[in-house]
Amino acid sequence: MSVIISNASPLIALCRIERLQILKRLWKKIVIPRAVYREVVEEGAGKVGADIVSDACNKWIKVVPVENIEEVRVLRAVLDEGEAEVIALGQELKAKLL
Repeated sequence: MSVIISNASPLIALCRIERLQILKRLWKKIVIPRAVYREVVEEGAGKVGADIVSDACNKWIKVVPVENIEEVRVLRAVLDEGEAEVIALGQELKAKLL
């Protein structure tokens, strides 16, 4: 199965141009870690993309928690939380594309 793990920036950018559905057409499974959901939907409430991504997460984007918290902690030394969780989740799911 073709899987993509997305960070917040592509989600927000695609929402801005009203093209989030492109992800759904290109990949069978779109996954985001909890930190990306929090950044876009919860902290981004009222901003472009928040409602669209929230709705997509109820339908076709899957929010997956990261299990390797230690890996996230190490990555946080140089990355923000969302990016760190995307990389850690990518390793856990053996994703080919982040």
